[in-house]
Amino acid sequence: KFCVCEAWILSNVADQGPKKTHSLTKIIDEGPEEVMVVSLFCTPENGILIQDSFPLPQQFGRLMGVEVPYYYFTKKSESDPENLQTEPGTLTSPKLVARKIMQ
Repeated sequence: KFCVCEAWILSNVADQGPKKTHSLTKIIDEGPEEVMVVSLFCTPENGILIQDSFPLPQQFGRLMGVEVPYYYFTKKSESDPENLQTEPGTLTSPKLVARKIMQ
């Protein structure tokens, strides 16, 4: 089976130490919240295998769905289509949905 999800870092309210933020890969100084899109293969023989992962692009709001070979995202409302800079392999429309090709 092929599974895709958003992975969010939740801050620890009980931690009163220096202002550090946990990342999916390391501890970093305060900064923007990190959201990753992770795709996984799940099989009884091999268990869970990570196929791909990437940070959620800032112009996208949420992962909406997947239809191979594309990820579909909602676009943030403040995105101006004329000034929108996209990554290679990312297609956008003037509407509220954008898609990104799988790697």
